[in-house]
Amino acid sequence: MQFSGVAAFTTRQNKPSSSRPVLVVKFGGSVLTDEKNAKKAAEMLKRAYKRGFSLVVVVSALKGVTDQLLNMTKATNPNVSDEMLAEVLSMGERTSARLMAATIEGVGLKAVFMDPTQENWPIVSYGDYLNAEVDMEKTEKLVKEHVAPLLEQGYVPIVCGFIGRNTEGRIQTLGRGGSDTTAVVLGNALRAKEVVLVKDVAGAFSADPKKAKDAKVVEELDMEEALLLSVGGSKLIHSKAFKYLNDGIKLRITSLSHDIRGGTIIDGIMPQLEVDVSKENISMITVVGRNLSTNGALAKIADAIRSSGGILHSLSMDDRAIIAYVEGGSKVYKSIHKMAVKGGLGKATSFFEDLVEIKVRGKALEIAPGYIQKITVPLGRAGINIYGLVTIASSIRVYLAKNDAEKGLKLIKEALGLEG
Repeated sequence: MQFSGVAAFTTRQNKPSSSRPVLVVKFGGSVLTDEKNAKKAAEMLKRAYKRGFSLVVVVSALKGVTDQLLNMTKATNPNVSDEMLAEVLSMGERTSARLMAATIEGVGLKAVFMDPTQENWPIVSYGDYLNAEVDMEKTEKLVKEHVAPLLEQGYVPIVCGFIGRNTEGRIQTLGRGGSDTTAVVLGNALRAKEVVLVKDVAGAFSADPKKAKDAKVVEELDMEEALLLSVGGSKLIHSKAFKYLNDGIKLRITSLSHDIRGGTIIDGIMPQLEVDVSKENISMITVVGRNLSTNGALAKIADAIRSSGGILHSLSMDDRAIIAYVEGGSKVYKSIHKMAVKGGLGKATSFFEDLVEIKVRGKALEIAPGYIQKITVPLGRAGINIYGLVTIASSIRVYLAKNDAEKGLKLIKEALGLEG
C-alpha cells in the first residue's frame, strides 16, 4: 500500500474536502491494544468525517512495542548507535500506520499511510537521533505540498507519530511522547480546528484516578494549566509538544468511549517566552526557627498574610526558614511576626521592602535547559543582588531591589535574546 500519488487511490467515492475544517486525531499506544479498539478508532473517525471534518491521523506504536524493540536491541548490542536505534524504534509506529490504514479502509474511508521512507514524508527533523527537534519551516512547506492535497481529495492520511527524517534522509525519533509532538506540528501546519489526543482515559482528571477515587474529568483547561500539569507528572500531553503549539489551535483529550466531541478542551494563549516586571512594592519576609516544615507554620503564615489584607506571590521554605514574597508591607509583617514569634512557631523574623518581581514566563522554559543560569549570570556580573528566585514550571520569578529593576530587566531580556 505504498503511496506514489493521489491518482493511485481512485476506487472510493468520498467527496473532496476543500471546505472542511481539519481535525488531527492522534491515537496513543494504550488505545491501540487489539483489533476491537482499532475498529472503534476507525468508527470514531468515520463519524467525524460524516459530520464534515477532514481528518489526519497520527498513530503511536501498539502498547508495549517500543519498549520491546528497545530492550531487544540493547540486549543484542549494548553499544548500538543512536542512528541504528532510531531506525529500530521507528518500526513500532510504522507498523501501526499500516494497520490503521487497513482498518480505516475497512469502514469505507479512503486511507493512505505516510512513511518516513517515502518521498512525501512531511516531518523534517534535526539534532539528536533519539530526541530530535522539528524544523517547522521545512515541515510546514512539505505538509502543504503532500498532506493538504490528500485532504482536498477526501483521503485520510495516516502519519507515523514520534518520527522525523533529517535533511540527509536519516530517520530520527522525537523522544518519549513524540507522537503528541507530531500531532501538534501537523495541527499547526494545517491550521486545524482541533488536535484530538485519544487516550485510555476520558479526559484530563482532577487527580490520578488510580490514586484518588473521587477524581473527576475537568472539562476545560487553559494552556498554562495544562503545561503545569504535564510538567508535574501528568500524562495529559507530553510537555515538549507545547513548544510547537501555536495560538489558536485547540487541544482535546478524549477516549474511544467518549468520541471526538467529548473529553477535555485545552485552549488559550501562552507565549514562547516573555519577560516583564509583573509586580512592584514587594516585601520579603523571613521567618526562622526549627522544624518549620512539620509544625504547621506554613498554613499559619498563609493565614496571617490573608487576615492582614496582604497578597502572597511566592514562597520558599526548608526546615529552618520560610521566606514569603508579599504585597502589603509592614502591616503583613506585623501580622506574621505576631503569629510566628508570639505564637511560638518561629524564633525571629526579618523584613525587606521595596523589591520588584520580574517574571520570565513561557513554554520554552520547560523545553530547553539552562534558563536560570542565563538569567543569574549577567545579573551577578553587573553587581545586581538577587533577593529571591522562585521557579514554578513555566515561570521563573526573580526579586530585585526596585532601583535595580530597569537595568536588571534589560540584562535579562538581552540574555534571553528578547532585546537588542
